[in-house]
Amino acid sequence: IEDVREYLVDARPRHNAGMGNTVWAIKRFFAFANQHGLTVLRVEGLLARVGPRRVRALPCFTAEETARIVGAIETALPHGKRDYAMVMLALSTGLRGGDITALRLDEIDWRRDEIRMLQHKTSAPVTLPLLAQVGNAIADWLLNGRPECAAPEVFVRLKAPFVKLTGPTGALLMGRWLDKAGVAHHAGDGKT
Repeated sequence: IEDVREYLVDARPRHNAGMGNTVWAIKRFFAFANQHGLTVLRVEGLLARVGPRRVRALPCFTAEETARIVGAIETALPHGKRDYAMVMLALSTGLRGGDITALRLDEIDWRRDEIRMLQHKTSAPVTLPLLAQVGNAIADWLLNGRPECAAPEVFVRLKAPFVKLTGPTGALLMGRWLDKAGVAHHAGDGKT
């Protein structure tokens, strides 16, 4: 039995859906073999359920890299206030650039220090804490940098028309500050 178990562990697929299909097929095979007297090996106990899915943890910025990125942003001008608020939001919450650029004013609960929104890519609702430093950065942008406009989004263009940022602006903006801070970034490294 131990040899069969080791073989099954070595032969298993590396993704959860494939593992479930494999376990089902092996159970059916041994049920057939047992029914026809080909073996008396019972595998139901060995293959009770599929193991939990492994989640790959992407690396994150080190404290030193974070300090360099934040320190590279010049916050004296409106674009710096906007970029600083966006980068601080990305670093503290891990939100995608598209979710940050789509963030609406009514999705920030200032009394509870929370952000409640639907993620753009997954349509999943998410509630995130709004840390004081991040809230202060957003407030500085809203009060001292954001042009007067009717756009419901927090982050808007600085030149007319004053509408929400479009497309990959969040990723481009983050890339600009990573480069300026000298933080290495490669596709798939989780540092976006």
